[in-house]
Amino acid sequence: LNVTAGVLSLGVGFTNSGTVKGSGTLASATVINSGHVAPAEAIGTFAVVGNFEQTALGFLDVELHGAGSHDLLTVTGSAFLDGTLNIVCFANCSLEAGESFVILDASPNALNGVFSKVIMSGFGSGEFQVIYDRANGDVRLNVLEFAAAVPEPSTYLLFLSGGLLIPFLRRRQRSKV
Repeated sequence: LNVTAGVLSLGVGFTNSGTVKGSGTLASATVINSGHVAPAEAIGTFAVVGNFEQTALGFLDVELHGAGSHDLLTVTGSAFLDGTLNIVCFANCSLEAGESFVILDASPNALNGVFSKVIMSGFGSGEFQVIYDRANGDVRLNVLEFAAAVPEPSTYLLFLSGGLLIPFLRRRQRSKV
């Protein structure tokens, strides 16, 4: 399900076992996530009008790019958390130690549970602290340390070898003419 704009209203309840992504709004009394919820196609905000419940099988996929540029899931009601928080470095993200990102914003005093697992992908190295601010209904990521991903030497070798083949192929093509 890809909600790109507007409001998709699903009434009493919606159970997701696939992928829900987009920058729109999903209105339902309760959204139960046993699949993936990914705000936006790239960086952006996805809103749930109602309650959000992530099961042990669910994933919240959050992309970080830099200060002020990250995904956000907003929930007008309560949020119950379990499952996996998947933090992804988006487009050569540039983060600094000490930065903080609100990645989930629910109603005050309506945040329950914690993510049972946190996965980081696309980062060179880094350490994040997940903060559950129950009074404000927020989940926040604090960057404790960060180093950008450095391409492996094999990536440079592959790029260089492709560049060296171009003159050879041009000479070969000229000799056939």
